[in-house]
Amino acid sequence: MLYDFFENNALKTELLKKIYLLIQEKGPISKAELIEETKLNISTLSRMLDSFMENDLIKESGIMTNNGVGRPRILYEINASYNYIIGVDISRTQTKVILLDLNLSVLKKETFLMTSIHTPELVLTKIVNIIKGFLEEFKFSTDKLIGIGIGAVGPIDYKKGVIIQADSFPTKSWTNVKIIEFLKKELPVRMLINSGANTAVYGEYYYLEKPKNNIVYFNNGISLRCSAMINGVLVNNVIGDTDSYGHIIIDYEGELCSCGRRGCLTNYISLGSLLNKVKEKLSQGADSILLDWVQGDITKLSVDHVVEGMRNNDDIVKETVLKSTPYLGIGMANIVNSLHPDKVIINSPLIVNGSEYLEMINQHARQYIFKNRRDKVQISQGKLKSDAASIGAAIAVFESIFKEDNVFPTKYVHL
Repeated sequence: MLYDFFENNALKTELLKKIYLLIQEKGPISKAELIEETKLNISTLSRMLDSFMENDLIKESGIMTNNGVGRPRILYEINASYNYIIGVDISRTQTKVILLDLNLSVLKKETFLMTSIHTPELVLTKIVNIIKGFLEEFKFSTDKLIGIGIGAVGPIDYKKGVIIQADSFPTKSWTNVKIIEFLKKELPVRMLINSGANTAVYGEYYYLEKPKNNIVYFNNGISLRCSAMINGVLVNNVIGDTDSYGHIIIDYEGELCSCGRRGCLTNYISLGSLLNKVKEKLSQGADSILLDWVQGDITKLSVDHVVEGMRNNDDIVKETVLKSTPYLGIGMANIVNSLHPDKVIINSPLIVNGSEYLEMINQHARQYIFKNRRDKVQISQGKLKSDAASIGAAIAVFESIFKEDNVFPTKYVHL
Protein backbone atom coordinates (compact mmCIF):
# COMPACT_ATOMS: atom_id res chain seq x y z
CA MET A 1 0.00 0.00 0.00
CA LEU A 2 1.25 3.49 -0.86
CA TYR A 3 0.99 4.89 2.67
CA ASP A 4 2.80 1.85 4.11
CA PHE A 5 5.79 2.65 1.90
CA PHE A 6 6.03 6.20 3.19
CA GLU A 7 5.42 5.26 6.82
CA ASN A 8 8.01 2.46 6.88
CA ASN A 9 10.74 3.83 4.63
CA ALA A 10 14.07 4.64 6.26
CA LEU A 11 14.77 7.48 3.83
CA LYS A 12 13.55 10.99 4.61
CA THR A 13 9.80 10.52 4.32
CA GLU A 14 8.77 14.12 3.61
CA LEU A 15 11.32 14.37 0.82
CA LEU A 16 10.14 11.07 -0.62
CA LYS A 17 6.58 12.36 -0.62
CA LYS A 18 7.64 15.55 -2.40
CA ILE A 19 9.46 13.62 -5.12
CA TYR A 20 6.60 11.17 -5.60
CA LEU A 21 4.07 14.00 -5.96
CA LEU A 22 6.34 15.75 -8.47
CA ILE A 23 6.47 12.60 -10.58
CA GLN A 24 2.71 12.11 -10.19
CA GLU A 25 1.99 15.72 -11.22
CA LYS A 26 4.60 16.29 -13.92
CA GLY A 27 5.54 12.85 -15.18
CA PRO A 28 6.90 11.63 -17.47
CA ILE A 29 9.84 13.55 -15.99
CA SER A 30 13.60 13.09 -16.17
CA LYS A 31 16.11 12.88 -13.33
CA ALA A 32 17.62 16.20 -14.45
CA GLU A 33 14.21 17.89 -14.22
CA LEU A 34 13.66 16.44 -10.75
CA ILE A 35 17.04 17.76 -9.64
CA GLU A 36 16.09 21.19 -11.00
CA GLU A 37 12.79 21.07 -9.10
CA THR A 38 14.15 19.75 -5.78
CA LYS A 39 17.79 21.02 -5.78
CA LEU A 40 18.89 17.59 -4.53
CA ASN A 41 22.26 16.14 -5.41
CA ILE A 42 22.20 13.30 -7.91
CA SER A 43 23.24 10.55 -5.46
CA THR A 44 20.43 11.36 -2.99
CA LEU A 45 17.83 11.56 -5.76
CA SER A 46 19.09 8.33 -7.34
CA ARG A 47 18.72 6.46 -4.03
CA MET A 48 15.14 7.65 -3.72
CA LEU A 49 14.26 6.78 -7.30
CA ASP A 50 15.82 3.34 -6.81
CA SER A 51 13.64 2.87 -3.71
CA PHE A 52 10.53 3.80 -5.70
CA MET A 53 11.51 1.45 -8.54
CA GLU A 54 12.26 -1.47 -6.22
CA ASN A 55 8.81 -1.11 -4.67
CA ASP A 56 7.10 -0.75 -8.06
CA LEU A 57 5.76 2.74 -7.23
CA ILE A 58 7.26 4.33 -10.34
CA LYS A 59 8.36 3.05 -13.71
CA GLU A 60 10.44 4.10 -16.67
CA SER A 61 8.28 5.55 -19.42
CA GLY A 62 10.64 6.20 -22.29
CA ILE A 63 13.67 8.18 -23.31
CA MET A 64 13.99 11.91 -23.92
CA THR A 65 16.51 13.06 -26.50
CA ASN A 66 17.67 16.58 -27.24
CA ASN A 67 18.07 16.50 -31.03
CA GLY A 68 21.10 14.25 -30.77
CA VAL A 69 22.91 16.54 -28.33
CA GLY A 70 24.02 15.02 -25.01
CA ARG A 71 23.04 11.71 -23.48
CA PRO A 72 19.43 10.50 -23.72
CA ARG A 73 17.49 10.90 -20.46
CA ILE A 74 15.29 8.25 -18.89
CA LEU A 75 11.78 9.48 -18.10
CA TYR A 76 9.87 8.39 -15.02
CA GLU A 77 6.17 8.23 -14.21
CA ILE A 78 4.20 6.74 -11.35
CA ASN A 79 2.74 3.27 -11.55
CA ALA A 80 -0.87 4.50 -11.66
CA SER A 81 -2.34 1.04 -11.07
CA TYR A 82 -0.26 0.37 -7.95
CA ASN A 83 -3.26 1.43 -5.86
CA TYR A 84 -6.81 2.66 -6.46
CA ILE A 85 -9.19 5.14 -4.83
CA ILE A 86 -12.99 5.31 -4.60
CA GLY A 87 -14.99 8.54 -4.62
CA VAL A 88 -18.68 8.65 -3.63
CA ASP A 89 -21.22 11.45 -4.00
CA ILE A 90 -24.53 11.03 -2.14
CA SER A 91 -26.97 13.76 -3.15
CA ARG A 92 -30.72 14.18 -2.94
CA THR A 93 -31.28 13.14 -6.56
CA GLN A 94 -28.60 10.54 -7.20
CA THR A 95 -25.64 8.65 -5.81
CA LYS A 96 -22.44 8.35 -7.81
CA VAL A 97 -19.52 5.96 -7.23
CA ILE A 98 -16.27 6.36 -9.15
CA LEU A 99 -12.99 4.45 -9.37
CA LEU A 100 -9.74 6.37 -9.85
CA ASP A 101 -6.13 5.31 -10.30
CA LEU A 102 -3.14 7.11 -8.75
CA ASN A 103 -3.03 9.59 -11.63
CA LEU A 104 -6.51 10.54 -10.38
CA SER A 105 -7.93 9.47 -13.72
CA VAL A 106 -11.49 8.12 -13.64
CA LEU A 107 -11.50 4.45 -14.68
CA LYS A 108 -15.20 3.82 -14.19
CA LYS A 109 -18.28 5.40 -12.66
CA GLU A 110 -21.75 4.18 -11.78
CA THR A 111 -24.78 6.28 -10.85
CA PHE A 112 -28.22 5.44 -9.52
CA LEU A 113 -31.20 7.68 -8.85
CA MET A 114 -32.48 8.38 -5.35
CA THR A 115 -36.18 7.58 -4.97
CA SER A 116 -38.66 7.10 -2.14
CA ILE A 117 -37.44 3.53 -1.61
CA HIS A 118 -33.79 4.52 -1.19
CA THR A 119 -33.27 4.23 2.53
CA PRO A 120 -29.75 4.59 3.96
CA GLU A 121 -29.36 0.82 4.21
CA LEU A 122 -30.36 0.30 0.58
CA VAL A 123 -28.11 3.10 -0.69
CA LEU A 124 -25.07 2.00 1.32
CA THR A 125 -25.59 -1.62 0.31
CA LYS A 126 -25.69 -0.56 -3.36
CA ILE A 127 -22.49 1.46 -2.86
CA VAL A 128 -20.74 -1.59 -1.37
CA ASN A 129 -21.91 -3.79 -4.24
CA ILE A 130 -20.74 -1.28 -6.86
CA ILE A 131 -17.31 -1.05 -5.24
CA LYS A 132 -17.02 -4.83 -5.03
CA GLY A 133 -17.95 -4.92 -8.71
CA PHE A 134 -15.09 -2.51 -9.46
CA LEU A 135 -12.67 -4.76 -7.56
CA GLU A 136 -13.79 -7.78 -9.54
CA GLU A 137 -13.74 -6.04 -12.93
CA PHE A 138 -10.32 -4.46 -12.47
CA LYS A 139 -8.94 -7.52 -10.67
CA PHE A 140 -7.65 -6.08 -7.42
CA SER A 141 -8.41 -6.65 -3.74
CA THR A 142 -9.09 -4.23 -0.90
CA ASP A 143 -5.35 -4.42 -0.13
CA LYS A 144 -4.87 -2.30 -3.23
CA LEU A 145 -7.60 0.16 -2.29
CA ILE A 146 -6.13 3.25 -0.59
CA GLY A 147 -9.51 4.31 0.67
CA ILE A 148 -12.96 5.70 0.05
CA GLY A 149 -13.81 9.39 0.04
CA ILE A 150 -17.44 10.39 0.49
CA GLY A 151 -19.18 13.68 -0.26
CA ALA A 152 -22.74 13.78 1.02
CA VAL A 153 -25.64 16.07 1.82
CA GLY A 154 -25.19 17.54 5.30
CA PRO A 155 -25.16 18.55 7.99
CA ILE A 156 -22.43 15.99 8.67
CA ASP A 157 -20.35 15.09 11.68
CA TYR A 158 -17.26 14.41 9.61
CA LYS A 159 -15.20 13.17 12.56
CA LYS A 160 -17.73 10.50 13.54
CA GLY A 161 -18.72 9.75 9.94
CA VAL A 162 -22.40 10.48 10.47
CA ILE A 163 -25.04 12.28 8.41
CA ILE A 164 -26.87 14.17 11.15
CA GLN A 165 -30.05 15.01 9.26
CA ALA A 166 -30.31 15.26 5.49
CA ASP A 167 -33.27 17.45 4.50
CA SER A 168 -35.35 17.01 1.34
CA PHE A 169 -34.36 13.41 0.62
CA PRO A 170 -37.05 11.37 -1.18
CA THR A 171 -37.23 9.15 1.91
CA LYS A 172 -37.33 10.67 5.41
CA SER A 173 -35.05 8.12 7.11
CA TRP A 174 -31.75 9.94 6.57
CA THR A 175 -31.15 10.95 10.19
CA ASN A 176 -28.08 9.99 12.24
CA VAL A 177 -26.84 7.70 9.46
CA LYS A 178 -23.55 6.06 10.49
CA ILE A 179 -22.10 5.84 7.00
CA ILE A 180 -18.48 5.07 7.88
CA GLU A 181 -19.42 2.40 10.41
CA PHE A 182 -21.70 0.67 7.88
CA LEU A 183 -19.21 0.72 5.01
CA LYS A 184 -16.23 -0.40 7.10
CA LYS A 185 -17.97 -3.63 7.99
CA GLU A 186 -17.77 -4.63 4.32
CA LEU A 187 -14.77 -2.60 3.18
CA PRO A 188 -12.18 -2.20 5.96
CA VAL A 189 -10.17 0.63 4.37
CA ARG A 190 -9.39 4.27 5.10
CA MET A 191 -12.52 6.45 4.78
CA LEU A 192 -13.09 10.19 4.81
CA ILE A 193 -16.42 12.02 4.66
CA ASN A 194 -17.56 15.60 4.33
CA SER A 195 -20.25 17.69 2.71
CA GLY A 196 -20.47 17.20 -1.05
CA ALA A 197 -20.00 20.94 -1.58
CA ASN A 198 -16.78 20.79 0.42
CA THR A 199 -15.44 17.81 -1.51
CA ALA A 200 -16.46 19.48 -4.77
CA VAL A 201 -14.58 22.71 -4.06
CA TYR A 202 -11.63 20.59 -2.90
CA GLY A 203 -11.59 18.80 -6.25
CA GLU A 204 -11.95 21.96 -8.32
CA TYR A 205 -9.22 23.65 -6.28
CA TYR A 206 -6.86 20.72 -6.92
CA TYR A 207 -7.07 21.27 -10.67
CA LEU A 208 -6.54 25.04 -10.63
CA GLU A 209 -3.39 26.21 -12.37
CA LYS A 210 -0.65 27.44 -10.06
CA PRO A 211 -0.47 29.80 -8.32
CA LYS A 212 -3.70 28.60 -6.73
CA ASN A 213 -6.50 31.15 -6.46
CA ASN A 214 -9.17 31.65 -3.84
CA ILE A 215 -12.26 29.82 -5.02
CA VAL A 216 -15.97 29.72 -4.15
CA TYR A 217 -18.17 26.83 -5.29
CA PHE A 218 -21.96 26.95 -5.77
CA ASN A 219 -24.09 23.88 -6.43
CA ASN A 220 -27.70 24.77 -7.18
CA GLY A 221 -29.91 21.70 -7.15
CA ILE A 222 -32.68 20.67 -4.77
CA SER A 223 -31.13 23.33 -2.54
CA LEU A 224 -28.17 25.68 -2.81
CA ARG A 225 -24.94 24.28 -1.40
CA CYS A 226 -21.83 26.38 -1.22
CA SER A 227 -18.23 26.12 -0.05
CA ALA A 228 -14.92 27.92 -0.48
CA MET A 229 -11.14 27.51 -0.40
CA ILE A 230 -9.44 30.70 0.80
CA ASN A 231 -5.62 30.81 0.95
CA GLY A 232 -5.58 27.04 0.58
CA VAL A 233 -7.86 26.52 3.56
CA LEU A 234 -11.36 25.10 3.38
CA VAL A 235 -13.94 27.53 4.73
CA ASN A 236 -16.41 25.39 6.64
CA ASN A 237 -18.79 25.64 9.54
CA VAL A 238 -18.40 23.38 12.53
CA ILE A 239 -20.94 20.69 11.61
CA GLY A 240 -20.44 20.81 7.84
CA ASP A 241 -23.84 22.20 6.85
CA THR A 242 -23.12 23.83 3.50
CA ASP A 243 -26.87 24.22 2.82
CA SER A 244 -26.87 27.20 5.19
CA TYR A 245 -25.65 29.48 2.40
CA GLY A 246 -29.01 29.00 0.71
CA HIS A 247 -30.66 30.69 3.67
CA ILE A 248 -29.09 34.07 3.08
CA ILE A 249 -32.04 36.46 3.25
CA ILE A 250 -32.48 38.55 0.13
CA ASP A 251 -36.03 39.83 0.86
CA TYR A 252 -37.07 40.08 4.50
CA GLU A 253 -40.74 40.35 3.47
CA GLY A 254 -40.42 37.63 0.83
CA GLU A 255 -41.64 34.06 0.47
CA LEU A 256 -41.95 31.88 3.57
CA CYS A 257 -39.13 29.34 3.75
CA SER A 258 -39.16 25.87 5.28
CA CYS A 259 -36.70 27.16 7.89
CA GLY A 260 -39.45 29.44 9.23
CA ARG A 261 -38.01 32.71 7.97
CA ARG A 262 -38.93 34.77 4.92
CA GLY A 263 -36.98 35.65 1.81
CA CYS A 264 -34.29 32.95 1.89
CA LEU A 265 -32.28 32.68 -1.32
CA THR A 266 -33.07 28.99 -1.85
CA ASN A 267 -36.80 29.84 -2.10
CA TYR A 268 -36.17 31.71 -5.34
CA ILE A 269 -33.52 29.61 -7.10
CA SER A 270 -33.59 25.93 -6.06
CA LEU A 271 -35.02 23.18 -8.27
CA GLY A 272 -37.74 22.51 -5.71
CA SER A 273 -38.91 26.12 -5.66
CA LEU A 274 -38.76 26.37 -9.46
CA LEU A 275 -40.84 23.20 -9.74
CA ASN A 276 -43.50 24.76 -7.51
CA LYS A 277 -43.55 27.91 -9.63
CA VAL A 278 -43.90 25.87 -12.84
CA LYS A 279 -46.75 23.87 -11.31
CA GLU A 280 -48.52 27.08 -10.31
CA LYS A 281 -48.33 28.45 -13.85
CA LEU A 282 -49.60 25.19 -15.34
CA SER A 283 -52.49 25.06 -12.88
CA GLN A 284 -53.47 28.53 -14.10
CA GLY A 285 -53.74 27.31 -17.68
CA ALA A 286 -50.25 27.76 -19.12
CA ASP A 287 -49.29 25.31 -21.86
CA SER A 288 -46.13 23.21 -21.64
CA ILE A 289 -44.57 20.05 -23.01
CA LEU A 290 -44.36 18.91 -19.38
CA LEU A 291 -48.11 18.26 -19.41
CA ASP A 292 -47.67 15.71 -22.21
CA TRP A 293 -44.98 13.92 -20.21
CA VAL A 294 -47.31 13.37 -17.23
CA GLN A 295 -50.59 12.98 -19.19
CA GLY A 296 -51.86 16.26 -17.76
CA ASP A 297 -51.42 15.20 -14.10
CA ILE A 298 -49.49 18.13 -12.61
CA THR A 299 -49.00 16.28 -9.31
CA LYS A 300 -46.68 13.82 -11.09
CA LEU A 301 -44.21 16.53 -12.08
CA SER A 302 -40.74 16.35 -10.50
CA VAL A 303 -37.55 18.40 -10.57
CA ASP A 304 -36.28 16.07 -13.30
CA HIS A 305 -39.09 17.38 -15.52
CA VAL A 306 -37.87 20.94 -14.91
CA VAL A 307 -34.36 19.99 -16.01
CA GLU A 308 -35.67 18.18 -19.10
CA GLY A 309 -37.91 21.15 -19.83
CA MET A 310 -34.81 23.34 -19.97
CA ARG A 311 -33.11 20.85 -22.29
CA ASN A 312 -36.15 20.98 -24.57
CA ASN A 313 -36.41 24.79 -24.45
CA ASP A 314 -39.92 24.66 -23.00
CA ASP A 315 -41.16 28.26 -22.80
CA ILE A 316 -42.76 28.01 -19.34
CA VAL A 317 -39.79 26.24 -17.77
CA LYS A 318 -37.24 28.49 -19.43
CA GLU A 319 -39.07 31.65 -18.41
CA THR A 320 -39.35 30.43 -14.80
CA VAL A 321 -35.73 29.35 -14.55
CA LEU A 322 -34.26 32.49 -16.12
CA LYS A 323 -36.38 34.70 -13.84
CA SER A 324 -34.50 33.14 -10.92
CA THR A 325 -31.08 34.25 -12.15
CA PRO A 326 -31.13 37.78 -10.65
CA TYR A 327 -31.67 36.26 -7.18
CA LEU A 328 -28.81 33.80 -7.56
CA GLY A 329 -26.64 36.57 -8.98
CA ILE A 330 -27.34 38.76 -5.95
CA GLY A 331 -26.67 35.89 -3.53
CA MET A 332 -23.45 35.08 -5.35
CA ALA A 333 -22.34 38.71 -5.23
CA ASN A 334 -22.96 38.86 -1.47
CA ILE A 335 -20.69 35.88 -0.89
CA VAL A 336 -18.05 37.13 -3.35
CA ASN A 337 -18.02 40.54 -1.66
CA SER A 338 -17.50 38.82 1.71
CA LEU A 339 -14.87 36.19 0.79
CA HIS A 340 -13.06 37.93 -2.13
CA PRO A 341 -12.43 34.88 -4.34
CA ASP A 342 -10.61 35.06 -7.66
CA LYS A 343 -12.68 32.26 -9.14
CA VAL A 344 -16.35 31.32 -8.75
CA ILE A 345 -17.57 27.94 -9.94
CA ILE A 346 -21.23 27.08 -10.32
CA ASN A 347 -22.63 23.65 -10.98
CA SER A 348 -26.28 22.93 -11.63
CA PRO A 349 -28.34 20.54 -13.77
CA LEU A 350 -29.96 23.71 -15.16
CA ILE A 351 -26.76 24.61 -17.04
CA VAL A 352 -27.82 23.27 -20.45
CA ASN A 353 -28.32 24.41 -24.06
CA GLY A 354 -25.48 26.88 -24.46
CA SER A 355 -25.55 27.91 -20.81
CA GLU A 356 -27.90 30.92 -21.13
CA TYR A 357 -28.73 30.25 -17.48
CA LEU A 358 -25.06 30.53 -16.50
CA GLU A 359 -24.55 33.63 -18.64
CA MET A 360 -27.45 35.45 -17.00
CA ILE A 361 -26.26 34.54 -13.49
CA ASN A 362 -22.85 35.91 -14.45
CA GLN A 363 -24.36 39.18 -15.71
CA HIS A 364 -26.51 39.72 -12.61
CA ALA A 365 -23.71 38.82 -10.20
CA ARG A 366 -21.35 41.34 -11.79
CA GLN A 367 -23.88 44.11 -11.29
CA TYR A 368 -23.59 43.66 -7.52
CA ILE A 369 -19.96 42.62 -7.08
CA PHE A 370 -17.82 45.50 -5.79
CA LYS A 371 -16.40 47.49 -8.69
CA ASN A 372 -12.79 46.96 -7.62
CA ARG A 373 -13.39 43.15 -7.73
CA ARG A 374 -15.74 42.89 -10.70
CA ASP A 375 -13.15 42.37 -13.42
CA LYS A 376 -10.94 40.17 -11.28
CA VAL A 377 -13.50 37.46 -10.59
CA GLN A 378 -13.87 34.58 -13.02
CA ILE A 379 -17.27 32.82 -13.05
CA SER A 380 -17.54 29.46 -14.81
CA GLN A 381 -18.89 25.93 -14.55
CA GLY A 382 -15.55 24.45 -13.54
CA LYS A 383 -13.47 21.55 -14.80
CA LEU A 384 -15.12 18.61 -13.02
CA LYS A 385 -18.79 19.66 -13.43
CA SER A 386 -21.18 17.04 -12.01
CA ASP A 387 -18.29 14.76 -10.98
CA ALA A 388 -16.72 17.37 -8.69
CA ALA A 389 -18.02 16.02 -5.37
CA SER A 390 -17.02 12.40 -6.00
CA ILE A 391 -13.64 13.19 -7.56
CA GLY A 392 -12.88 15.74 -4.84
CA ALA A 393 -13.66 13.16 -2.15
CA ALA A 394 -11.26 10.70 -3.79
CA ILE A 395 -8.56 13.39 -4.10
CA ALA A 396 -8.91 14.09 -0.37
CA VAL A 397 -8.16 10.42 0.35
CA PHE A 398 -5.12 10.53 -1.93
CA GLU A 399 -3.79 13.71 -0.35
CA SER A 400 -4.34 12.39 3.18
CA ILE A 401 -1.36 10.10 2.59
CA PHE A 402 0.91 13.09 2.18
CA LYS A 403 -0.35 15.24 5.06
CA GLU A 404 0.03 14.84 8.79
CA ASP A 405 -3.66 15.27 9.57
CA ASN A 406 -5.57 12.40 7.96
CA VAL A 407 -9.01 13.82 8.71
CA PHE A 408 -10.51 15.47 5.63
CA PRO A 409 -9.66 18.19 5.08
CA THR A 410 -6.45 19.08 6.87
CA LYS A 411 -7.39 22.63 7.80
CA TYR A 412 -10.60 24.54 8.39
CA VAL A 413 -11.64 28.11 8.75
CA HIS A 414 -14.74 27.89 10.96
CA LEU A 415 -17.37 30.50 10.24
